[in-house]
Amino acid sequence: MLVEQEQRECVQCGVPIPERYPGGQRRPEKRMQKAQFCSRSCKLKHQWATLEEGAPLGGPRGVKRPDFSGPLHWNWQGGIARERDRAMQSAEYREWRRLVYERDNYTCQSCGWTGNQLNAHHIAHWALCDENRYDLDNGITLCLDCHRDVHWGRHSG
Repeated sequence: MLVEQEQRECVQCGVPIPERYPGGQRRPEKRMQKAQFCSRSCKLKHQWATLEEGAPLGGPRGVKRPDFSGPLHWNWQGGIARERDRAMQSAEYREWRRLVYERDNYTCQSCGWTGNQLNAHHIAHWALCDENRYDLDNGITLCLDCHRDVHWGRHSG
């Protein structure tokens, strides 16, 4: 004997929640019991609506929360990221990077990799040394893996 389940309706639009996913796969019974939305788009619309109503928690991923942004964030470091982002877009930085690549012949100076996915690495940290950020002697060409190793403390060379 099958027990008839009550049909659940979408919290956002009121449409009955289908028993199958859009691809045709049957929705598991546990998921049907918990389901609140008929589609992902309804879920996102609902999240946006509750965010606009001033709900303190929730909301779509990637939405800035003013109560946790800027100086209120636990990892705030005085706005250095914004300054760095602006500087990385400057013509002076792009020219420095190009000169580092050309001097090193577009080759990783740690492993010898040649090709794309190269980074111009600041030997003296960018955030700590204002005076030689664009000094050619403060730059070295590294491939993506070697650059990651340098910053994670695994660099051998």
